[in-house]
Amino acid sequence: MRPPKTLRVAFALLLHILTVAITMTATRAKFLPDSVVCPRYFSTPGDTLESVSMIANADPSAVALSIEACGARVNPISLGMLCLPGGEYEACRNVKNFRDNPKCAYYVVQAGDTAATIARSLDLFLPDIESTNAAVKLDQLNPGEVLKLPPWDVSCGVSLPKTDAEVQSLAPAPPPPALISAGGVGGGAPANTACVAYRAQAWWVLNSTGDLH
Repeated sequence: MRPPKTLRVAFALLLHILTVAITMTATRAKFLPDSVVCPRYFSTPGDTLESVSMIANADPSAVALSIEACGARVNPISLGMLCLPGGEYEACRNVKNFRDNPKCAYYVVQAGDTAATIARSLDLFLPDIESTNAAVKLDQLNPGEVLKLPPWDVSCGVSLPKTDAEVQSLAPAPPPPALISAGGVGGGAPANTACVAYRAQAWWVLNSTGDLH
């Protein structure tokens, strides 16, 4: 015995809501959160200034200025990595993510850099850099060496290789198992396997009766 039509519709609506929630979570994964140094966003087809601003929870005018400061286009919005407010600093060119984890940002020391100039160039507090790099001799920095940037997440580990060359020689971390790309690198918004399952179930509910097409 089939359930009543109203129950089937309600169930399909619930699945749709879950699908939207999971899709938004996957979209948020493209955005490096506010707590991360030099926040950026990977735009894909369909993105607009308004949608990027909403995801970044920032004023559209501020987002537009940051995007343009990094040489990207606002209307239509450029595809690929975009700077968000705080990510347009020139020093952000020297900021990288350890094992592609945005919570594990580090700075590659340049000639003439000091801990104080690095802090100023990234709008960070010098004491935070000092405490995050307690084991590093900050008065003896050499080009190519790396400094962990606050906030350094516990998932990043305590230690970091001394130089960027050593960091780059490490094997990359495997991607999260639950998050996959719909079209490979730059091939579209991330998709979630659970999201696909929910969509399949909703299609079955709506099409199993023959009267809800």
